[in-house]
Amino acid sequence: MNRKLDITPDVEEAARKSVDALFHLHNEMGPGLLESVYASCLEEEFKHRGIRHAREAAIPLNYRSRRLDVGFRADFIVADKVLLELKAVDALLPVHQAQTITYLKLTGLQLGLLVNLNVSLIKDGIRRLFRECFQTRFVILSGAKDPRQRRPYRERTHGFFTLFRMTGNGYLLGLKTLPNPALT
Repeated sequence: MNRKLDITPDVEEAARKSVDALFHLHNEMGPGLLESVYASCLEEEFKHRGIRHAREAAIPLNYRSRRLDVGFRADFIVADKVLLELKAVDALLPVHQAQTITYLKLTGLQLGLLVNLNVSLIKDGIRRLFRECFQTRFVILSGAKDPRQRRPYRERTHGFFTLFRMTGNGYLLGLKTLPNPALT
């Protein structure tokens, strides 16, 4: 079943302006710098273009009806519409995508741009992530009721896992972020 994502024009416009600023920044600076340098330069580019943004925006976590400030910070939130997560790495890993998806869920924003600036062509370093395209559920990664039968947890190379906890009965639980079947 295919379903079209409803991204509003103002979100698309904020994303377009962000990508334009990223293209200009990357043409000027090129690959090979630290993420903090790119973030400072991008902030200057946003100011020069008059784009409303928040840098290092705190993302609170609501747990049991309480707001917890646990240190989650988005690199940029552009026009209160688009989350922008910058990286300067050799290759984007599944954990980077999982981080951006988590931030989208916590902020309630529809669209996130995960950007690796350490690439020769910036178009190869931009990933658009939509909150609606992913779902998170608890999964049992390994374990057995009898401790003698427990197999050690081995990191998997597919999917996005975040270790959650070892339960009292020996099950290793985690969060697995999967494509939303309603959108595939």
